[in-house]
Amino acid sequence: MHLDATGYGVAAAILNRWHPAWWGRWQGGKAVLGALLMLGAAAAMFYFMLIDWRGFAGGRFNDLALIVAPGVGTVLLLPWLANRQGGADWVRWLAGRIGDYSYSIYLCHMPLMLAMVYALKALGVDIGPIVGWVVLAWVALVLSLSALVFHSFEKPVSDLRERFTRRVQAGPFGGRGEG
Repeated sequence: MHLDATGYGVAAAILNRWHPAWWGRWQGGKAVLGALLMLGAAAAMFYFMLIDWRGFAGGRFNDLALIVAPGVGTVLLLPWLANRQGGADWVRWLAGRIGDYSYSIYLCHMPLMLAMVYALKALGVDIGPIVGWVVLAWVALVLSLSALVFHSFEKPVSDLRERFTRRVQAGPFGGRGEG
């Protein structure tokens, strides 16, 4: 098992809340390092798709590094992003939607990827030359399905829950008005 995106988000929230000195210090340097980790992991993944992934020196270490690097990179980038003022309205809108859909994204991204790979292989398609288009189609499908699940199930159920339960502050951030 590995620490997934939700776990990295929780880790970032903990750092922000209980280690504000770390969160506020060297934001630009952490952002650059975080971006380099994410870009390096993405470049390595695309490179490894072109060669025999398992035969490459490092094997399981490469698997672990390429799972961990994007998450750590995002945590390093977040203090800088959180400190930005303003920004385009569409960026704030997109960030809000991705936040709304995050649980659905978490649930459907892997099954959709496996289904697409299986379908393309069953059709005899060589994925290598078109991997960029496959990834774009996959992202579009993940976001579309996540939006459908959020608006047709998650949001109505959450709204119903709010009607019949009173808010209870049971989290570690009590006393600050969250909730």
